[in-house]
Amino acid sequence: MVPKMIDIALKHQPTHKRALAYIRISSQRQVNGESPETQASYIKEYASRNDIEIVDTFYDEAKSGKNTDRAELQNMINYAQKRKGEIDYVIVYKMNRASRDIASYVTGFLLPLRNLGISVRSATEPIDESVFGQFMEGLSILVGQMDNQNKQSFTVDNMTSLALQGYWQHPPIVGYVTHKVANDLGKLRPTLKPNKYGSICERCTRALFTR
Repeated sequence: MVPKMIDIALKHQPTHKRALAYIRISSQRQVNGESPETQASYIKEYASRNDIEIVDTFYDEAKSGKNTDRAELQNMINYAQKRKGEIDYVIVYKMNRASRDIASYVTGFLLPLRNLGISVRSATEPIDESVFGQFMEGLSILVGQMDNQNKQSFTVDNMTSLALQGYWQHPPIVGYVTHKVANDLGKLRPTLKPNKYGSICERCTRALFTR
């Protein structure tokens, strides 16, 4: 026979797990592909399929995945700390919504949650505590990191190429305004043209450097 107090405790144990949903978009341009609504829908479907209750949702807008300096992410961790033992998972749409940098993911996302007994789950990727699941967790973050680094490298190469062609890529200097001109392929490229103060600035510059 089960003692009365143990019987009562067993009856009041939750029959399902509880989770927090985390949503992130890095810019408004991303809304078309991975909108907050799309992310929330997939997370909700995953939770329903696995008998998980979504307790609350945290949403960071226009925040980079290269670090964990995000207001709602920190609010989510603080929320979980205040309810330690009540939350089982944090669910994201994809792992790259959690982070696109392996170092910041481990130190600023994974470990703070793990210390609270919380596991990370992806609504669209096979992430769990198995060897394969942990491998996929790290791989997904690293793929996002590689994508960021490739984009950064491409941007630097492109800006270097434009600079070597004589095009201007910075805010205009005093006496000039940004102006677009067509290159040989008909594509508009940034350059400078003088405004009403341009001639004055030019005379001052010549006087300064011809003394």
